[in-house]
Amino acid sequence: MSAALLVIALLSNTSSAACPGWLGLGFLYHPPARTHDGWIYVQRLAPGGPAERAGLFPGDVITAIDGQPIRYADERSLLQRLSRISGGTVVHLTFRRGIQGGSIAVTAAIASKAQCEAWRQSFERSRPNPPLP
Repeated sequence: MSAALLVIALLSNTSSAACPGWLGLGFLYHPPARTHDGWIYVQRLAPGGPAERAGLFPGDVITAIDGQPIRYADERSLLQRLSRISGGTVVHLTFRRGIQGGSIAVTAAIASKAQCEAWRQSFERSRPNPPLP
């Protein structure tokens, strides 16, 4: 199972010009396997960020976004999905915390310049390596 560490800034637009939505979490992505959907392991939260204010904790496992199971082939596909979240948008996350389950509503914030740059770098790192000649 592959997992990729992604930066704390998850923003709303993959274009280089705009990236307004920020959730404020760092995570490892575990893509789906034959027998189960994918999931997002929350590693850390930006202090006072949207995800922390909504009630997520490090160690939570996100199993659905807006009611849809996590079924993205790789971290880049997940980032593309997250890139459609704009500032002010409410995102409903279903999660597990130990043996308990729950859901929360996270309102994405508008990203700072530093968060926007972190997003761009993370998105570029998720780009597949071209095959060697």
